[in-house]
Amino acid sequence: MKISTPFTMVVMTLFLNGLIAQNNDFCIDDIDYSLSDGVQLDCIDINQLIEDCTPVYIRVNVTFFLDDDCRGELAMDNGQTIDASPENAFKIAEDLINSANAFYETVNDNGNTNWGNEYFLEPPEPALFQCIPIRYVLSGVSIQCDSEWQSLNSYYNEYEDYLKNETTELNLFITHLDFNPGDEDKNGPDGFAEKNASLFVIEDLSPGLFNHETGHLFSLNHPFSIGTYDCPDVWNTSFLWENCDGDNEYIPSCWDDQPGPDPSNDEISYCDPEYQDCPHPCCEWENQTNNLMAYSSWGCNPEYSALTPCQVEMMLERINSEFCDFIEESDCNAGPPRANIGLVPGDGQEGDCLYCVHMEASMNDQYHEFKITRGGLPVFQSGFVNGPAGIHCFNTSNAPLSNCTLESLSNDIQIELTVENECGEKHTQTLDFTLPDQESDCTQQTAFSIQTSPNPVNNLLNINLEIPGQGNLKIDLVNAMSMENRNLISKNIPSNGIISEIIDLQHEKQGVYYLISHFDDQTCIEQIIKQ
Repeated sequence: MKISTPFTMVVMTLFLNGLIAQNNDFCIDDIDYSLSDGVQLDCIDINQLIEDCTPVYIRVNVTFFLDDDCRGELAMDNGQTIDASPENAFKIAEDLINSANAFYETVNDNGNTNWGNEYFLEPPEPALFQCIPIRYVLSGVSIQCDSEWQSLNSYYNEYEDYLKNETTELNLFITHLDFNPGDEDKNGPDGFAEKNASLFVIEDLSPGLFNHETGHLFSLNHPFSIGTYDCPDVWNTSFLWENCDGDNEYIPSCWDDQPGPDPSNDEISYCDPEYQDCPHPCCEWENQTNNLMAYSSWGCNPEYSALTPCQVEMMLERINSEFCDFIEESDCNAGPPRANIGLVPGDGQEGDCLYCVHMEASMNDQYHEFKITRGGLPVFQSGFVNGPAGIHCFNTSNAPLSNCTLESLSNDIQIELTVENECGEKHTQTLDFTLPDQESDCTQQTAFSIQTSPNPVNNLLNINLEIPGQGNLKIDLVNAMSMENRNLISKNIPSNGIISEIIDLQHEKQGVYYLISHFDDQTCIEQIIKQ
């Protein structure tokens, strides 16, 4: 049976034979980890960050993998496949980043210190608390349809095609890891880190696993690989136990204080009297560890987890020397704002008449505003709205334009989203895409209609609008050459009916104009010739 734990599992035969050092791209780093005594190397003041516990935010781009036909579940949660359709990817990604940040905030709030392994080494006294100032901000979400990556069975899959902005953002791939297909008795990893690509891969939506793997990216090793870096406050968590069969069994660290011969049955423990002739070292409380980089239930629980002062400084030094371009600057306690726009593969196709733009993965968005242009023409603008961005859906047959739209209007759409945090900091992202061909069997939403006369017009333009119900009406006049926009009407309509307006255009220059009429989320565009 595959045992899912929040931390990377290591194949012990590789470890015992010393071969794991050959895999140093993934978990074990081969750079010089000597400390700099807090000297500022490049972009951050390490001493100041630690002293003030000021958060430093690192961008993370998240990619989910489905099979080739874009089917399947997105992720695991505590070892179980969750009901996560592709439409949920954006919210799942944001929640994971928030929970990873909350993990470190809980560690800091509790003042957790690193426990010692007294079996081999007496820990220093007193134990030292170290603030962990590292935080993350979601910089993008995508969904890829690739069966090879959807169920990954090797470290060595080609990943370059899926990396996003790898010189300025960490890349997180969320996929199923099946390194021992068909063999339920062999444990496989729940995650791994590829240091040279700034990439880490997980299958379990655990904030402890997330922070464990980014710890590897920022130079930390497992505490049972004690000889790979010089941190005097990190002690060896491993044991060599003569088990009840008389064989030597390597234990990298104690998962908890109730080890058992049958991981599927937690009612049986090596700590029971029947196993007293082969006492397990993890039955002793002093052999437990809460280090985040160990394989420990305490280390993945933010109520107990900790890093040592040396480990925290080592991570910050790696960020300072290698990841300066990954930092998202902000002077706000709420964190930097980040606009994120995404699409679900296959949306609006195969008879699916709804096309949805997902903006709910935006972060620290106290306010938001989004605009839609089609074929270069502005067809929707929300204005700044109090609250986080969400989902905007429209029917492929008529939206964001209704049935009075110019037939020749392009299907090229641009979405522009601006989010603002509580401190007034803003971030904007744009997304360009092309609507799929209109489906004739897609149901038309109840649309309002517009008639204009005369056209061409000299001075006075008559507008007749058929309104389907209560809503907000806004009419703009856009110069086709300069794209200058003048608002003509902006008001609330209390009920359905016919509305007539007369617009004076005598001060407008001769030429081609677009009359853009918005009624709630419907838009009509008429071409007007001014003589």
